Amino acid sequence: GFSIGSSGYIGTGVVYYVDPNNGHIKPYHPNVFWELHDSTACEITASIYPNNTTVCIGSSASIYASGGTNYSWSTGATTAVITVTPSVTTTYTVIVSDVNGCSDVASITVPVKNCCSVSPAISSDPSPGTTLCAGQNAYITASGGLSYLWNTGSTSAFIVATLSVTATYSVTVTDASGCTGTAAITFIVDPNCTSTGISQFDADALQINIWPNPSNGMFNVQWLMANGNTPDIEIYNVFGEKVYSAEAIPINHEPLTINLSSQPKGIYFLRISDLSEQLKAEGDVVINKKIVIQK
Repeated sequence: GFSIGSSGYIGTGVVYYVDPNNGHIKPYHPNVFWELHDSTACEITASIYPNNTTVCIGSSASIYASGGTNYSWSTGATTAVITVTPSVTTTYTVIVSDVNGCSDVASITVPVKNCCSVSPAISSDPSPGTTLCAGQNAYITASGGLSYLWNTGSTSAFIVATLSVTATYSVTVTDASGCTGTAAITFIVDPNCTSTGISQFDADALQINIWPNPSNGMFNVQWLMANGNTPDIEIYNVFGEKVYSAEAIPINHEPLTINLSSQPKGIYFLRISDLSEQLKAEGDVVINKKIVIQK
């Protein structure tokens, strides 16, 4: 039952031996005491850390166990360290054992919280704060998310508003994690003036919006035109070399994504043309826009 130096403390006592000379039982040394331990006793404590781990929905956390040589988690893992991605607050349990078959159990609860943070932005042409005349168009672009829903019902990042009175346009933006945020923009209309004449964004001419600009080479382009024609698009570098072209792009389409990431940083010129007889008559055959690649 007992052995010197084994684990599992039981108590103390005097060790006796049999004298081979006379067969008498004698103390090994009258002033020496030995600690006697149970060789089958267990001294193992399981622990898990860190114990203050909190994760956001969709995020991961690493949990560490110690105190033994073998580990069996409630997830089925058998390593000392596991990585978890809980969608709700979850308790994880581990059974820790050693080479002697001793074991202990520890648990940890990982709280999960909603860490959504979406900061949508709205830009416009004319710029916010500009007083518009009745009948004038405003070209509004939202950014900062994956999908968009305007109070007009539109689900595009880019909308065109024809203003007759002062109005506010708001958008709800949703990111890839399902988090949402809102932003709004207000346009003031002067009731004493009426929009007249043909501008760069005439209702019968080509209307274009580009975002983000500058960018790392990925641009979204969207254009609108009342007559329903299909314009061509070309992009040139500062040396006059054509680096992109597309023909007969449908009007009022979803945004076209243009990938110029293989091009070096610098200034480029986007050329949208429509050779319809109507636009030739109006003199609005081509619209040029400057785009910038930053890396």
